Amino acid sequence: MKKEKILMTTLAMILIVSLFVTTIPAMAIAGVAPVVTSPSANPSSIPADGTTVSQLNVTVTDDTAVDTAKVDLTQIGGSKKTKYLIDDNKYSIVTNTTVGTLPNTYSLPVNATDIEGNSNAEVSIQLEVVSKGDINGDGVVNLNDAIYLAKHVAGWEGYGVIYGNGDINGNSEVDLNDAIYLAKHIAGWEGYEEIGC
Repeated sequence: MKKEKILMTTLAMILIVSLFVTTIPAMAIAGVAPVVTSPSANPSSIPADGTTVSQLNVTVTDDTAVDTAKVDLTQIGGSKKTKYLIDDNKYSIVTNTTVGTLPNTYSLPVNATDIEGNSNAEVSIQLEVVSKGDINGDGVVNLNDAIYLAKHVAGWEGYGVIYGNGDINGNSEVDLNDAIYLAKHIAGWEGYEEIGC
C-alpha cells in the first residue's frame, strides 16, 4: 500500500512537471550566434555589365531572434547591404556588379546578428562574374563563345548551360542571331561594336 502511494505521488508529480514544462517557452542560450545555412546566388553567374542581377539568398535561424543579415558586396563594386526577410528564416537581396568588375568567382561574406549582439560571419555566397559575351565561362571573349552559343541554341548535349547573358543583340531573345552577332563583334565588324547583354 505504501509503495502504491509513493508510486502514485511520483506519477502525479511527473504529470504536473511535464504540464508545467510544456508551457514554459524555450530559453535562449546566452552567447550563441545565429546559424547561417543554404547560401545561394540565382543565377550563380552574371556579366559585369551593371544591369544583370542575381538574387543572393541565405537561411538564418537563432534561438532568440535575428536582428540583421548583411552581405558584403564591396568585392563586386557594391556596399555592405542588409538582406531582406522574404519567407520564415530566408533572407534575400538582389544585386548586380559594377561595370568593369573583373571576371572571377567571388565569395561574398554574410554576417548575421541576433538581438543579443551575437554574430556569425563564417558563411559566404559564391557569385561568378563573367565578361560580357563570355558564354562558355572561360574568362575570355572569343570565337569559341559564339560557337558555344550556337550549339546551345541548337540544343547540343553538353551545351545546356551558358555562363553569360546569351541575348547578345539585345532583342530579349536568345537565338542563332545572337551567336552570329557575337561572331561579328569578335571579328570587329562595323555596326557590331556593342554587345547587348
